[in-house]
Amino acid sequence: MSAALPPTADAASGDGDATSVDRDASRREERDVSNAARKLQSDAASRSHSDRGEREAELARFDREVVPLTVIILTYNEAANIGRCLAALDWADDVVIVDSGSTDETQAAARAIRDDVRWLEHPFEDFGAQRNWALDHAQVPHPWVLFLDADEVCTPQLAEELTRVVGGHTMPEGESPVGYFLCCRNLFLGRWLKRTTLFPSWQLRLLRHGQVRYRKEGHGQREVTEGPLGYLHSPYDHYGFSQGIAHWIARHNRYSSDEVELVRRLRTEPLALRETLARDPIVRRRALKRLAARVPARPLVRFLYLYIWRLGFLDGYAGFVFCQLRLTHEIHLVAKLAEAEAAASSAAASPVTVPTAIAAGSHASEADTRSPQRGERHDGETTAPEAPATVAESASPAAVPVPTSREAQHA
Repeated sequence: MSAALPPTADAASGDGDATSVDRDASRREERDVSNAARKLQSDAASRSHSDRGEREAELARFDREVVPLTVIILTYNEAANIGRCLAALDWADDVVIVDSGSTDETQAAARAIRDDVRWLEHPFEDFGAQRNWALDHAQVPHPWVLFLDADEVCTPQLAEELTRVVGGHTMPEGESPVGYFLCCRNLFLGRWLKRTTLFPSWQLRLLRHGQVRYRKEGHGQREVTEGPLGYLHSPYDHYGFSQGIAHWIARHNRYSSDEVELVRRLRTEPLALRETLARDPIVRRRALKRLAARVPARPLVRFLYLYIWRLGFLDGYAGFVFCQLRLTHEIHLVAKLAEAEAAASSAAASPVTVPTAIAAGSHASEADTRSPQRGERHDGETTAPEAPATVAESASPAAVPVPTSREAQHA
């Protein structure tokens, strides 16, 4: 039987070529898969870049459009801030500055950025009264009005949202709100204080002209309207420390004085604890204010609430410093509350001298001895009524009752 012969050289060469071809095909397949994966990643990156570019172009388009909106800015010595504020409003058709008697270069700085800005002056009483005066005297040409302060800056995202609202694309006919609450990002030491400033904190800043008024509420204002209200969720930026911490402290020293009567009034209002869990953020915030007005050790509670409960420590060192500033503000407020209550107690304990003519039972004619009625003086000018001399006399026909704090608030 013949033995098996080994493979010839040609056969061996053929097997090697086949192996090499298979190996090359495998490598080509791996390269194709790799190239396809890289292409997919590249396409995804291109789409992302394209989407981002389209988004930026869309925001830029909103910046360039002239929107039929009147922006009213309240100022007092805001030369350092007004330029930045106006530069972000080049899309707004009408801008009005209501100044409280600035002594710096606020007007020149404003006209350097926008020469068509309208300038009005009016002495400042409070924020509510100043905004109402502006609505009454600015000769607003558009249905919608936006209120800003000089240290606030409208972001491109908010400009886009404002444009859609003013254009009437937000809600169906008949359901459109007469005003919108806006929120802000408070910036301090180069950082957004998201937690320690209770973001989002809402203020009604966009309104239909003639549909909303304001009234004083502490150092700020509160809206007065019967119409439906909405919310815009794109924030504006607030540079509350732009003129330095010393300026912030001086301003909040005045604010704490304005808040004394507000806190005393809130202490007399029903707590309505269920409203602290309300879905509406405005209802919830006002209920929490009534609760906070009654809390003992208010400054310490405020600090712990902001820094621990609301995770203010995540705002870093800037958040810690801000919480200390808020703590100091609350200490000033509590001290002024104690002073006001001591003064009120002292005044209530002091006897009032009975008018001589009444005590002596004078028989002078009624025309000569008639007590002034409410809002009347003998010389024809108006005045407040005189308070009764004593509690016992308050039952007499000539006595005038003293209104309660709630009645005085609505007088």
